[in-house]
Amino acid sequence: MVYIELKEGSMALPFALRALDIREQAGNLEALSISCTNLGNIFLNMRDTARAAQHYSKALKIDYQLQDSIGISMAYTNMAILCYEGGQFKIAIPFLKKSIELNSVIGDDYNSMISYFNLGEAFFGLKKYEDALSAYQTSYKLSREINSASYIFNNGKQMAACHDLLGNQVEAY
Repeated sequence: MVYIELKEGSMALPFALRALDIREQAGNLEALSISCTNLGNIFLNMRDTARAAQHYSKALKIDYQLQDSIGISMAYTNMAILCYEGGQFKIAIPFLKKSIELNSVIGDDYNSMISYFNLGEAFFGLKKYEDALSAYQTSYKLSREINSASYIFNNGKQMAACHDLLGNQVEAY
């Protein structure tokens, strides 16, 4: 996990692969889903999108098997991030909308905050600045409610960029 946080994918990979082997042998599906997600993150950071997608998809299948709503929501968000970081903004949006819908049903404001922020990123990539602004504003509202300083900052920065691109320089300031 330390290497993942440091974006040192090549250092994290052997540990993550060993953890995956151990968890597969133990048959612990919850832990296996986490390993698949971690490997997806590692491969995404290493820009190996095919292998990232493979592991995110496996995590999603496991989470469906477990009926783990939070895991499913997170897997949808991870798949969306993979898509929009690869420039596939339109493909990312349905994943994020599914995540948001699921988060709404289970009342998960934290993951809703993350999903709305990423929805803003996808709309921003499509140059749909009004839609992006709306998503960032919703994420910002949630980030204030749960006191997430990093998302307050990131949403504020992105809202300012949207206002600027929409010609609302006073709001941007």
